[in-house]
Parts: sequence; C-alpha cells; structure tokens
Amino acid sequence: GEVAFTGAGGATCSLAGEGVAPAISVTPASHDFGETALGATATATFTVENTGTATLAGEASTEAPFSIASGASYSIEPGAQQAVIVQFAPAALGTVTGEVAFTGAGGAPCSLTGEGVAPAISVTPASHDFAETAVGSTAQATFTVENTGSGTLIGEASAAAPFSVVEGASYSLGPGAQHQVIVQFQPAALGEATGEVQFTGGDGATCALTGQGIEGGAPAVSVTPTAYDFGTVTVGETGEATFTLTNSGTATLTGEVTVTGIFAIVSGGTYTLEPNAQQGVVVSFTPTEETLYSGILQFSGGDGGRATLAGAGKEPGGIQCFGGAAMPSGGTTRGLPAGDLALVAAVGMLFAGLGKKTRPLASRTIP
Repeated sequence: GEVAFTGAGGATCSLAGEGVAPAISVTPASHDFGETALGATATATFTVENTGTATLAGEASTEAPFSIASGASYSIEPGAQQAVIVQFAPAALGTVTGEVAFTGAGGAPCSLTGEGVAPAISVTPASHDFAETAVGSTAQATFTVENTGSGTLIGEASAAAPFSVVEGASYSLGPGAQHQVIVQFQPAALGEATGEVQFTGGDGATCALTGQGIEGGAPAVSVTPTAYDFGTVTVGETGEATFTLTNSGTATLTGEVTVTGIFAIVSGGTYTLEPNAQQGVVVSFTPTEETLYSGILQFSGGDGGRATLAGAGKEPGGIQCFGGAAMPSGGTTRGLPAGDLALVAAVGMLFAGLGKKTRPLASRTIP
C-alpha cells in the first residue's frame, strides 16, 4: 500500500507489513489415567506448543478430581513448547470424566478419564485355636490373605505375645492375588491365652486367636538295639553296626553320642530331633589284638540312653600244618635251608593263608 501527501504537488510513500498471530497445539488430545486407588494419585504430561508467529500467552485449568500440578500458566514464543502436568486423585469408586482447558489463540480442550478403585482384603480362616501347647514350645497356623478388590493391596500382619507373626508379615497384592502369613503361639504360662492377628490394607481385617498353655513336655531317648555283639573280627579289620535313636518324648531332643573302649562313632554323633523323629548312629569296631572287647554307647538329652557293645579280636592265620604236629609260622626244620617248606612223614598236607582263607602249598620230601 501507500500513503499520499497533498499540497505543493503532493508526495506518496509506499507501505508494506505482515500480520502475525499465535497458534496453540496441545498433545496428547486426551488421556486415560486408568485405575487409580482411592487416596493415591496419577499424573500425565501435556505438551503445549506455539505453532503461530506471535507470543502465545494462556493458562491451563481443570476441575476435581483432576488438577494442574505444574505449568498452569505459559508465555510461549513461536515454535517453543511447555509441559503442563495434570494430576488425577480419585475420591470415590468408579469412572470419572473431565477435561483440561488451554487458553490463548482460541484455546484447546483435552479430554480426561480415570477410574477410582480400592483394594479389598479377605483373610481365611477368620480365627484359629492353637489348642493345648506345652509351655516353652511352639505351635503354628497359616492364614491366607487375598486381595478381592481392584487395586493393589499393601499392608502388614501383626500380633501381640504370646502370639507372633513369624513369616509373611508384609504383603503387596494385585487384584486376585494371595499371600500366606504364618502365626505362632508360644505360651509362657499355664492357662488360656487369647489374642488377635491384625491385617492392614483395604478396610483391614482382624482374626481371633486362642490357645492353652499346659505343662511343658520333655524329650525321651529310645535306642534300638540296646545291645550289639560284633562277633569275631580279624585284627586290623573293621566291623560296623547301626543304632536307631528315636525321640519318644514330647519336646525337642538335643544331644550327642559318646562311646567307650575301642569302639568309635562313624556318623550321627550329634542330633536335634523333634518328637517321634529318628536318626541313625553308626558305630565301628576295629580290634587291635586277639582278645575280648566291651564298651558302652551313651546318648545324652532327655533322661539319656545307652547300649552295650561287645566283640572279639582274632589274629590273622599264618602257615598251618594239618594231619599231625603243627609247624610254627616262620620256623625252619633242622637240616633244611631257611625258606623251604617240608612235608615229613608225621605231617599231612601243608597249607598257608590268612584266617579262614587257605590254599595248598607246594611241597617236597627230604630223604
């Protein structure tokens, strides 16, 4: 265009210019916060961009249960961006919808959806009776925690003495998931005890506990066999025997095995046995000379127990002569070179060997 000036012949000046304006673009155009537990929050980020040619000034706003966490106002140069964080904090169960409005350059609305959910706790059994339990001993029960709701169930289980939670005290369960909690009863006194185990999360749950403290039990040693004879064992060789130790009492049996004499414990020398449990104890016998042996296998714990041991040692056999006079092992006959074996008229077949295993030896007659 131009501007004209009149008078004295006049004058004209040319004019040029460009109109500019901001333009708003917001991504994403919508957001679904999905399931969010009551009392919890979820966030989403929207990006505001000035796609125009002038400064974009505006604000973002929304209504509960949605809110603007940051970036609510903006002044954005052409081509620049700004993040706006929107928060969802459901106050009630169910699906909720809304929008976040962005002003400036005609504005831009974005739709919002979300669902308020809550976990629900279910515990089975609802109660447990530990019945009669000896003072100083323990009894246990298992409780199953299940999330029957639609959000994550987070919580803890606790109980006061003489009850306690010994396993699975804390849990984080998705919908439909289960978790086991083990509760223990350990009476410290005679008589009835009552209590409860409390489970947090969701609306919480409480299960009743009862038990009866009775006179403490005691371990008892039972050993079989109570006597064992290894028989005759060659000197230097070893015989073994297995004894069965049983806790025939009503409390844990702890102890060790000792043995006297030449006998030795091969395995099972120490033990910790619950009532009615068993353990094998292996004992060995290795005689060192030809004689009779005896010993005692002693078991500690409870009232104790014992088993008697016996055995005989036998020297290994040397050269033996049968059918007449015996020729001592290692001896020589007069008139023969050392190392020769002779069969004389008064002696029958000549044998050599160890113990029960013998074999005929070659022989020759000396005139």
